Amino acid sequence: MKHVCCTIAGALIAIAALGGNARAASPTSLSPTVPAAELMQRREAALAAFHDGIVLLHSSSGLKRWEDPGFRQDASFYYFTGMANLQDAILALDGPRHEAVLFVGGMPPFLMAAAPMFSGLNQFTLSPGDASAALTGIAKVTDWNGFSACLDARLKDDPKLTLYLDSGGQVGDFSGGGSDPPDLAPIANAHLLWGHAIQTRWPNATGKPAHAGLSAIRAIKSGYEQAQLRRAATLTQPGIEAAVRALQPGRTQRQAEGDVIAAMMEAGAEGPGFWPWVRSGSSAFLPALFVSFLDYHEFDHVMAEGEMARVNLGAEYNMYKGDYGRTFPVGASFTADQREVLDLFSRAYLAGLQVFRPGAAPADVVNASIGYVKDHRSELKSDLGRAAADVLVTPQAWSMYGHGIDMVEDVPAVFAAGNVICWAPEFSVAGQGFYMQDIVLVTAGGHELLNPPLPYEPQALESLKARLSGG
Repeated sequence: MKHVCCTIAGALIAIAALGGNARAASPTSLSPTVPAAELMQRREAALAAFHDGIVLLHSSSGLKRWEDPGFRQDASFYYFTGMANLQDAILALDGPRHEAVLFVGGMPPFLMAAAPMFSGLNQFTLSPGDASAALTGIAKVTDWNGFSACLDARLKDDPKLTLYLDSGGQVGDFSGGGSDPPDLAPIANAHLLWGHAIQTRWPNATGKPAHAGLSAIRAIKSGYEQAQLRRAATLTQPGIEAAVRALQPGRTQRQAEGDVIAAMMEAGAEGPGFWPWVRSGSSAFLPALFVSFLDYHEFDHVMAEGEMARVNLGAEYNMYKGDYGRTFPVGASFTADQREVLDLFSRAYLAGLQVFRPGAAPADVVNASIGYVKDHRSELKSDLGRAAADVLVTPQAWSMYGHGIDMVEDVPAVFAAGNVICWAPEFSVAGQGFYMQDIVLVTAGGHELLNPPLPYEPQALESLKARLSGG
């Protein structure tokens, strides 16, 4: 390992020695950063919401894994600091004192050789003091060696002070549960580890989860955030087109997914927001859809004539993600019964889409879609269509989730202007999967789509596939 570190150090020193040219070429220097006024507004909202305690947010730390595309910052830490690369740092949002404090640690000397390549909020390390406070807009930036003493003093002054810790939502859940027998400390999931560290050091302090409060603040997307999400969705469109072209009998899903990533990166995406899903046959719907979350090898399904494919993609841009798609035929067209199901599904989907507006609830959207199915199920001719209707009249088929920095965020109980929701119903029937999804921005007057338009009706989806495939 020492040899590896020395090799990395040598490489970083060589890069840093390039001077201004390296800095000009570095994507970390050119990446957009969150406006300072917006970051201040976000922190003010958190200080007001958590008026009885301190929210403690830990940055991600350590180098990326070799197989990962890049360093991945903790979402809530990024949301309140705008620092996508900062490591070994703790943001304390102290509600009773209405004060934000950033505690920063040092970096190993071999990493510091790369520091000249970084500037502004893109830095991966900060020095304590006034200069860092001015840069970040956080009134106090101090050495994290004093973190424990600072918290000791706050708890001495106010023993009833609540310490709020973020679980990370679905992202945290996916990072691992206990990861050890109950009588041992966890070894996975940074959120669990941070919580365990705080609880061990201050066992008598009152601890509460921060996720619900943080989620409520993050649920209202500002104009800046909406622009990032719209940009990510636009960069996803070339991936959609590449996926549709790749849907050919005899090709593997892996080949198609590689085409998708190449197309999005060529368009300017900073990476995939999630590994693309170009899945056909039984792998296009639950439970096989999530096999890759558990299986190292997964499966390399060969697409076949007559199958339908789930094209579900999202590019990433400036930490924000796209996520939308449709169901397409692997061959040139759907079968007659598949077409009937998709026709019913698309019209019911659009009935629900029209309900997105401030003051509406998620159940209102779902009920509108179910109502359409109930009103039109008697018109269905095929066994597949009638079986699909039996599924579509149940709420389970009509899923949605919040969207932003994280792939899956909480859905508000009641929609408000600024919410961004992925309207993403999916269901399976007779061994076939059906799916449809848009990124919906709730506006003061109703809603709009952040993603470029895609057709809904089966005939229009076939026509798009024919055009993209040169047919």
